Amino acid sequence: MKCSSLDTHNPFNIAALLMVDVSPRWLNGHTILDKNSNEDTLEFAQFVQKASLVCEFLSERHVPLIVVEQAHIERLNVSDLIEKTIAICGLYGGLCIKNVTGWLNQKNIEVIQVVDLIIWPPGEPPIGKLIADLFPTIRKRID
Repeated sequence: MKCSSLDTHNPFNIAALLMVDVSPRWLNGHTILDKNSNEDTLEFAQFVQKASLVCEFLSERHVPLIVVEQAHIERLNVSDLIEKTIAICGLYGGLCIKNVTGWLNQKNIEVIQVVDLIIWPPGEPPIGKLIADLFPTIRKRID
């Protein structure tokens, strides 16, 4: 089966990218690098840089970006996403992403975790797909 040009940009037909706990309130203070920066600060800064490129790329392709805090996920109206597939990313992998994924699955929404846009807790193996696997033409921007 041959893909159309639209399919090559979004072969998994991702309906939206849900970004959990990635609001400016959560990012503030995690992106300033100086001589006192530690590995966590560097990881946050790299996340922010990559997330920024991904957001720009997806908005150009009219893939909606949804930002929500985990604590308020139940307030999110997801009626337009039922029986669709979305990608999820966030600053705090592990329980945070699992909780939101579980809630979305209960609403009959398929979720693919974007492993390179989730900061995983130490020792927890990443589960999901790379952003470049979901959107192959993004490779030029993030490599």
